[in-house]
Amino acid sequence: MFHVPPPTRICGLFREDDEASIHTYLTSFCYLTLGRAEEKEGRLLPSCRWSHLDPYTIHDEMLLFLLEVLLLGALLLGLVYYFLLLPPRYPQNIPAIPFWVALIPFFKDVDQSDIFRQYIDKPLRTHGAVKIFFGAQWNILVHRPSYLVEIFKDEDLYEKSGNQKKIPHSVLAEFLGDNIISARGDVWKNYRSVIKPGLQRNFDGEIIESNAVSLCRLLRESQKRAGSGGGGVAVQDLLQRYSVSNFTEAVLGVFRSVLTAADSSQALDSADAPINLLQAAVKREIFKPIFMSFPFLDRLPLKSRLAARRTVGLFKNELKRALQASHHMPMEKTSPLSDQSDDKLGQRMLDARASGMWDEKQLLDNLTVSFVAGQENPQLLMISSLYLLAKHPEAQEALRQEILSKDAKSSADLAKEDMPYLTSLIYECLRLFPPIGQLINRKAAETALLGGDVVIPKGIYVGYHCYSTNRCPIAWGPTADKFDPGRWGSSSEVIQQNYRRRRVRGEWISFHGGKRACLGEKFAMLEMRTTLIQLVREFSFALDPMWVDRKTPVLPASSLTELSVPHNLRTRGYASKLIDKHDWRRPLRSSFKCTRSESMPIHPMESNYVQEPHVDPNATPTFEKRQSNAKKAAP
Repeated sequence: MFHVPPPTRICGLFREDDEASIHTYLTSFCYLTLGRAEEKEGRLLPSCRWSHLDPYTIHDEMLLFLLEVLLLGALLLGLVYYFLLLPPRYPQNIPAIPFWVALIPFFKDVDQSDIFRQYIDKPLRTHGAVKIFFGAQWNILVHRPSYLVEIFKDEDLYEKSGNQKKIPHSVLAEFLGDNIISARGDVWKNYRSVIKPGLQRNFDGEIIESNAVSLCRLLRESQKRAGSGGGGVAVQDLLQRYSVSNFTEAVLGVFRSVLTAADSSQALDSADAPINLLQAAVKREIFKPIFMSFPFLDRLPLKSRLAARRTVGLFKNELKRALQASHHMPMEKTSPLSDQSDDKLGQRMLDARASGMWDEKQLLDNLTVSFVAGQENPQLLMISSLYLLAKHPEAQEALRQEILSKDAKSSADLAKEDMPYLTSLIYECLRLFPPIGQLINRKAAETALLGGDVVIPKGIYVGYHCYSTNRCPIAWGPTADKFDPGRWGSSSEVIQQNYRRRRVRGEWISFHGGKRACLGEKFAMLEMRTTLIQLVREFSFALDPMWVDRKTPVLPASSLTELSVPHNLRTRGYASKLIDKHDWRRPLRSSFKCTRSESMPIHPMESNYVQEPHVDPNATPTFEKRQSNAKKAAP
């Protein structure tokens, strides 16, 4: 085998018009490649020189092999793009968000709100729906309220289908499993018969008030540690522990001593409690953009994903252990579950398992999703509420005056009073920052025509963007993006009328809609009312001027890889030096400054230097000394 001469050298051997000579040359070259060429047979021209025909080298073979690999890779990429990344043909009258938008957070530290405004907001509002890539497939994401009313109303056509069916091999599906939120038909009715009575009963507000008092104590201690210079206090970790205590104690009926570490008597004080450590570890692993967009990667035996699955298992088992330890559940029980059984949700779940109504997986899955929804969503609402109150000191002061006008009562009692401004403020916080900004968990059972003009192919997943719909300018006017509690009305009657009308029209979907609306709304509202009453009555809030205003938390880079999970979860009082060292519990840098309010008595040891920010929203917060007013009434 000989090397083919470059074209320029070939042309130099012949005249451009000598076609016969060129034909003879090529024929001779073919003979040479077969090893049978002779000069007389090839009738080579005298001027031809073959000294440049060198045998193939290993380098040439390597280049050819690499070329073949590149061509094969390009072919595979083309097939992947065509079958996976290329947007579907239908619906034809709505745009598609580029698939790489979902991967931006993986390659660049960017705020979620910036991504939404730049790539999603305009096409979503203009067309009412878009095609969006999520979970390794294309979905329909809906914005228009009239479309949502249609989806919520027709449960059989737009049927629930959760991650356990959409991406059954993923860590996320293993975490949440088959549960009341994603199930449908008889399975959903089975779950609802157990869970609904436990979530819609009358809750003990004193439990929440007791935890709120402890939360305020921890905030004061954090403020002291921040120093007298007015250092900010990161509230996210404290609010997580607070919401965990509220849900586990008030809803599940778990004793606080079961969740705490050995050196703590209060669940809120126990930052090293296994449930807190495991929950933080699970959050850190599940919501990574690359695995959310391409969940098939969870099939690979990656060390990090295997560790994530183990953490998920430990978390679910810890929840069950705490539940059983609190309720002392007998091993056998044959009586069926009824509405007259223990109204605590945790006991009802254990009863369903013991009676054979649920199997072990159904117990763990529904316990997990109930905990996540009942703890995380209120926590997110608390953070967004404090954020808005800190940005709008006039609203903070108006709420404080409404609280003080009810005289000195406990927070639990005040939460049951007629407080229209508090109610409208919570609704407005939920409107601007719904805890679940986007939800895609429905599938078209048949080809449908949404709104009379959007063709929904059979089998495609359909979801909605709560953040966008709640800010629809057609429904809410030109001030849709503005914080304005007054838009709901000034009396409780008017506020509730507006609230019901907005929900029926699909213009406010923070608690979703239809017969699959949130079952925990009653508890969430009680928890928020009690929490805000206690916090606003005792503190004033301002954003730390050193904090960058963004919606996506900034995590320490070191904490992403070095977070460890204890192996023996039954052991209490274990060290957590690694976690404390990297301060993983502070996802935002000192976001709030919490200071005592004028309406609360000051402890004698704190009376000399109490930090009180000026209320000018445009000025940098400053602090000054003031003397305590011991005559103010205590709650």
